[in-house]
Amino acid sequence: MKKRKSRFKYSYVIIAVFFLLIAYSIYYYYKSGASYGIQTQEGTVVHWHPELYIKICGENIELVRESTGQAKDEEELKFRTQIHTHKKAHELHLGEGGPVDNPETYFTLEKAMRALDINFNESCIMNKCNGDLCGGKTGNLRVYSDGQEIKNFVNHGLKDKERIDIIFE
Repeated sequence: MKKRKSRFKYSYVIIAVFFLLIAYSIYYYYKSGASYGIQTQEGTVVHWHPELYIKICGENIELVRESTGQAKDEEELKFRTQIHTHKKAHELHLGEGGPVDNPETYFTLEKAMRALDINFNESCIMNKCNGDLCGGKTGNLRVYSDGQEIKNFVNHGLKDKERIDIIFE
């Protein structure tokens, strides 16, 4: 009877150690940033999903879903394949077109807006520019990343699971 109990205890210890190793492996994987990109000789392969919200004069603007915009040539088609939308509202997909050098600087807010055919620069979003009227008041363009205002937003590098709010009011 004692041998049987000690075998069960030994089995539980082995199972517990196994699960601890799996848990540590998962922790280490995410801590190391492996989910943010895989290095290859050609560059870094990523599959990021930032969220983009646009509000103009109090009106929420929906992104065109399942969109890669209109490509003029093969090079632009590759670029637009790397930045596009799918069915989930406000979600951008970055990186599916192959590896890039420095994804933190390659996938900028300006490039994402260009890929979605949305007019965007330092002072304009769509058909509204700083100084235009918005509800009878002078409007101004502001951009936030996870609730923090961004000053140099055109060149802001997008990140996985980041929330971008573009507001003109």
